[in-house]
Amino acid sequence: MLMGYTVNQIHDLTKIDNWFLQKLKHIININDRLREYAHLADMYTFMEPLELLEYIEEPEFVELLHEAKVYGFSDFQIARAIGLGECDMNMEKAGLIIRKWRKDLGIKPYVNQIDTLGAEYPAKTNYLYVTYT
Repeated sequence: MLMGYTVNQIHDLTKIDNWFLQKLKHIININDRLREYAHLADMYTFMEPLELLEYIEEPEFVELLHEAKVYGFSDFQIARAIGLGECDMNMEKAGLIIRKWRKDLGIKPYVNQIDTLGAEYPAKTNYLYVTYT
């Protein structure tokens, strides 16, 4: 896909189901859309955090950041796509910056419990997972 092959071309070559390929294509599209916000990395280097906040509060960016988290992007991956690592900082710090932005924008994970016994009996074991909804 990164080399320009279409989903159908990849399916013809690999016989991987189109459903999976479409999901991969969607993830690649999210990454490409995140790269369109590379200007935020440049702005981060010379703007005060409160000044930058009005740019990251842009509804399209908030929606994209939420979508990236729903589709499993880590803060590190988002930072890399935006280009924060190229601003003379290490990627660990860049990931923490994205985490702070995400929390400031109210994009937080939810913890849910899997009912392992189908509600027939009280579950004695907690099986928890974290998700973004």
